[in-house]
Amino acid sequence: MAFNPGKDNGERKKLRAIVSDPRSPQIQRERAQDILNLTGIDNSDDFDDGADDIANITAVEQLLDQATGFLGRFETEQARVCVDEALKLATTLELRSAVLDIAAQILISDRVPPEQVIAILKESETLTPLTSHERLLDLAQFCTSEESLGHYQNAIKLIEAEVGLLTEEFNAIPKGRQYAQEREDCQFEIDDLASVAATAMVAISELYTTDLCDDDNAEQQCGHYLQLAMKTDPMSVEAFRAYGNYCYIRYDSKQPITNAANQHLLQEAIKASKQAYIILRQCYEQGLDSKIPEFTPRLELGRQLYELQCWEETLTVLTMILQEELEVAEIWLLCVISSYKLAEQLHIEMTTLQNQTNTQKQIGNKKMVNDRANKMKNLQEQIHSLLSCAAQYCVNAGRVLEAAEDKDADIISQLKQYVALLKERGYSLAQAKKELAGDDGEYDESLLDGIDSDSDDDGNDGNDGMGE
Repeated sequence: MAFNPGKDNGERKKLRAIVSDPRSPQIQRERAQDILNLTGIDNSDDFDDGADDIANITAVEQLLDQATGFLGRFETEQARVCVDEALKLATTLELRSAVLDIAAQILISDRVPPEQVIAILKESETLTPLTSHERLLDLAQFCTSEESLGHYQNAIKLIEAEVGLLTEEFNAIPKGRQYAQEREDCQFEIDDLASVAATAMVAISELYTTDLCDDDNAEQQCGHYLQLAMKTDPMSVEAFRAYGNYCYIRYDSKQPITNAANQHLLQEAIKASKQAYIILRQCYEQGLDSKIPEFTPRLELGRQLYELQCWEETLTVLTMILQEELEVAEIWLLCVISSYKLAEQLHIEMTTLQNQTNTQKQIGNKKMVNDRANKMKNLQEQIHSLLSCAAQYCVNAGRVLEAAEDKDADIISQLKQYVALLKERGYSLAQAKKELAGDDGEYDESLLDGIDSDSDDDGNDGNDGMGE
């Protein structure tokens, strides 16, 4: 970056614009500041003016940092005081825009009417148009229809440009060990922006199912943006979940199985939903908290896998949710059904193995018989564990319903159905309750207490017969 103080031609103004814009990369701001400091030697009057500007910039930045800190602690009143003071000192369009962006976040935190937030965001966008993808994404979320779509699309363009610059920077970093951390940090920024872009693409797809559903190409556009989201961020749980849901909605269960196109939709729905499950599990195992969706999208994934009869995946997703949320009866019910259905699947597998074992016995293949016998034993243990857990899930569902003001009649009816099925197979709620109580010997009351009271309360191992 070169500068000739004898031939300004507006260079000093450009440098000051870089320094005063908090969104400029830190390294560019520092270089611009160094050049401005040096040029003050040849133009002291101008330097004095520049020093005042720089002092203002520093003061505004400090106030914005303080406001951001207060906002992070939900201390909106203190944050508002900082913003009001910063507005008085903001002498450039860039600074004023940055202050207004923080002001909008305060309004969002205070849950004011959307019109107020939109007004502030639009004022900021007017001052520095198409410079902040965060602001555009906020506008997209608060606006509707075509206006929302436009903001999302502009935000994605900005993000793609930022990713392009970061990718160039990444490729320029040497591959030596001493640069490993720098490369890792740069890659993290790229991946983070890709995640933001993918989320915006999923949001656009949702627009085409709501505000823009009457568009002639709404269905195609919805699928297009979901496929683009999966490609943009291959680690996006929500992108794969949403695409799986998109395919499943288009699938017609009444069509004959010979309808290849329809069956393809079902297979795509299962494939994408299972991929969402795999990514979510990886995020949990690798501690990638920033990639784990909020509660509702995870519950939606569990419901979706349940509808697709992916019992094992459903059970895993829902038990992960139960690590943090124990008071939703529906989750317990879906765990009951998924456990029971998975046990049924394993029982069918065990029956097949039994028939194969009988065949091997007839031809005298002892090694094969022993191998299959071990597999059958493992399957029987898994079935017993699943049915025991199903009974315990019933108890927990009953506990939640007992404490609930509004008791869902449909959930209660389904629970009673599975309690009866479990009882037929030798798994009582009384025994499950004892197992949950442990050494304490006590467990909370359950709405289902007593409905299998004629079962063996002394405990049993269950017959695992699954109706045999």
